[in-house]
Amino acid sequence: MLMATCVKCMRESLNATFSMAGFDVTQEQWNILVHLAHQDGISQQDLADRYGRSKVSTMNLLKKLEKRGLVYRETNPLDGRYNCVYLTEEGRKLQQDLIPFAKANIGRMSNGIDNSDLEALKKIIREITKNLNQ
Repeated sequence: MLMATCVKCMRESLNATFSMAGFDVTQEQWNILVHLAHQDGISQQDLADRYGRSKVSTMNLLKKLEKRGLVYRETNPLDGRYNCVYLTEEGRKLQQDLIPFAKANIGRMSNGIDNSDLEALKKIIREITKNLNQ
Protein backbone atom coordinates (compact mmCIF):
# COMPACT_ATOMS: atom_id res chain seq x y z
CA MET A 1 0.00 0.00 0.00
CA LEU A 2 2.81 2.41 0.86
CA MET A 3 4.55 1.76 -2.47
CA ALA A 4 1.31 2.30 -4.42
CA THR A 5 0.70 5.59 -2.64
CA CYS A 6 4.25 6.75 -3.36
CA VAL A 7 4.01 5.80 -7.05
CA LYS A 8 0.68 7.62 -7.35
CA CYS A 9 2.16 10.76 -5.77
CA MET A 10 5.20 10.61 -8.05
CA ARG A 11 3.01 10.22 -11.16
CA GLU A 12 0.69 13.06 -10.15
CA SER A 13 3.62 15.32 -9.28
CA LEU A 14 5.26 14.83 -12.67
CA ASN A 15 1.94 15.31 -14.47
CA ALA A 16 1.38 18.56 -12.56
CA THR A 17 4.95 19.73 -13.24
CA PHE A 18 4.52 19.22 -16.98
CA SER A 19 1.07 20.81 -16.97
CA MET A 20 2.21 23.91 -15.04
CA ALA A 21 5.03 24.31 -17.56
CA GLY A 22 2.46 24.30 -20.38
CA PHE A 23 3.07 20.77 -21.68
CA ASP A 24 0.20 18.38 -22.35
CA VAL A 25 2.14 15.22 -21.54
CA THR A 26 1.48 12.53 -18.96
CA GLN A 27 4.02 10.51 -17.03
CA GLU A 28 3.15 7.44 -19.10
CA GLN A 29 3.70 9.34 -22.34
CA TRP A 30 6.97 10.72 -20.95
CA ASN A 31 8.16 7.17 -20.23
CA ILE A 32 7.57 6.20 -23.86
CA LEU A 33 9.32 9.32 -25.18
CA VAL A 34 12.35 8.77 -22.94
CA HIS A 35 12.63 5.12 -23.84
CA LEU A 36 12.43 5.84 -27.57
CA ALA A 37 15.01 8.61 -27.22
CA HIS A 38 17.40 5.95 -25.91
CA GLN A 39 16.27 3.04 -28.10
CA ASP A 40 14.38 4.19 -31.17
CA GLY A 41 12.73 1.49 -33.26
CA ILE A 42 11.72 -0.85 -30.44
CA SER A 43 8.65 -3.02 -31.00
CA GLN A 44 5.29 -2.16 -29.49
CA GLN A 45 5.37 -5.42 -27.55
CA ASP A 46 8.80 -4.66 -26.07
CA LEU A 47 7.51 -1.26 -24.91
CA ALA A 48 4.53 -2.94 -23.26
CA ASP A 49 6.76 -5.52 -21.58
CA ARG A 50 9.25 -2.95 -20.27
CA TYR A 51 6.55 -0.85 -18.64
CA GLY A 52 4.43 -3.71 -17.36
CA ARG A 53 1.47 -2.54 -19.44
CA SER A 54 -0.90 -4.60 -21.51
CA LYS A 55 -0.49 -4.65 -25.25
CA VAL A 56 -3.86 -2.86 -25.58
CA SER A 57 -3.02 -0.02 -23.18
CA THR A 58 0.36 0.44 -24.85
CA MET A 59 -1.32 0.51 -28.27
CA ASN A 60 -3.79 3.16 -27.06
CA LEU A 61 -0.96 5.26 -25.65
CA LEU A 62 0.99 4.99 -28.90
CA LYS A 63 -2.09 5.95 -30.92
CA LYS A 64 -2.40 9.16 -28.89
CA LEU A 65 1.28 9.96 -29.35
CA GLU A 66 1.06 9.17 -33.05
CA LYS A 67 -2.02 11.37 -33.48
CA ARG A 68 -0.05 14.25 -31.93
CA GLY A 69 2.81 13.65 -34.36
CA LEU A 70 5.28 12.58 -31.65
CA VAL A 71 5.87 8.99 -32.76
CA TYR A 72 5.33 6.87 -35.84
CA ARG A 73 5.08 3.15 -36.37
CA GLU A 74 6.48 1.06 -39.20
CA THR A 75 6.23 -2.62 -39.95
CA ASN A 76 9.43 -4.40 -38.99
CA PRO A 77 11.21 -5.13 -42.29
CA LEU A 78 12.60 -8.41 -40.91
CA ASP A 79 9.33 -9.65 -39.44
CA GLY A 80 6.10 -8.16 -40.77
CA ARG A 81 4.15 -9.36 -37.72
CA TYR A 82 5.65 -6.57 -35.60
CA ASN A 83 5.59 -2.79 -35.69
CA CYS A 84 8.59 -0.75 -34.64
CA VAL A 85 8.03 2.60 -32.94
CA TYR A 86 10.11 5.69 -33.63
CA LEU A 87 10.21 9.25 -32.35
CA THR A 88 9.46 12.00 -34.84
CA GLU A 89 11.59 15.14 -34.81
CA GLU A 90 8.78 16.85 -32.89
CA GLY A 91 8.71 13.98 -30.39
CA ARG A 92 12.48 14.15 -29.94
CA LYS A 93 12.33 17.92 -29.38
CA LEU A 94 9.50 17.57 -26.84
CA GLN A 95 11.41 14.87 -24.98
CA GLN A 96 14.44 17.15 -24.77
CA ASP A 97 12.31 20.14 -23.70
CA LEU A 98 10.80 18.11 -20.84
CA ILE A 99 14.11 16.95 -19.33
CA PRO A 100 14.69 20.03 -17.11
CA PHE A 101 11.17 19.74 -15.69
CA ALA A 102 11.54 16.01 -15.01
CA LYS A 103 14.90 16.65 -13.30
CA ALA A 104 13.37 19.42 -11.17
CA ASN A 105 10.61 17.03 -10.15
CA ILE A 106 13.20 14.40 -9.16
CA GLY A 107 14.98 17.06 -7.12
CA ARG A 108 11.77 17.88 -5.20
CA MET A 109 11.02 14.20 -4.76
CA SER A 110 14.42 13.40 -3.29
CA ASN A 111 14.85 16.59 -1.26
CA GLY A 112 16.41 15.81 2.12
CA ILE A 113 17.12 12.17 1.28
CA ASP A 114 20.74 11.08 1.35
CA ASN A 115 22.09 9.65 -1.93
CA SER A 116 23.16 6.44 -0.21
CA ASP A 117 19.58 5.98 1.03
CA LEU A 118 18.22 6.56 -2.48
CA GLU A 119 20.64 3.99 -3.92
CA ALA A 120 19.65 1.50 -1.21
CA LEU A 121 15.97 2.09 -2.01
CA LYS A 122 16.60 1.49 -5.73
CA LYS A 123 18.44 -1.75 -4.91
CA ILE A 124 15.59 -2.95 -2.70
CA ILE A 125 12.96 -2.13 -5.34
CA ARG A 126 14.97 -3.97 -8.00
CA GLU A 127 15.22 -7.04 -5.73
CA ILE A 128 11.48 -6.98 -4.96
CA THR A 129 10.71 -6.71 -8.68
CA LYS A 130 13.12 -9.54 -9.50
CA ASN A 131 11.64 -11.74 -6.78
CA LEU A 132 8.11 -11.19 -8.04
CA ASN A 133 9.03 -11.83 -11.68
CA GLN A 134 10.59 -15.24 -11.02
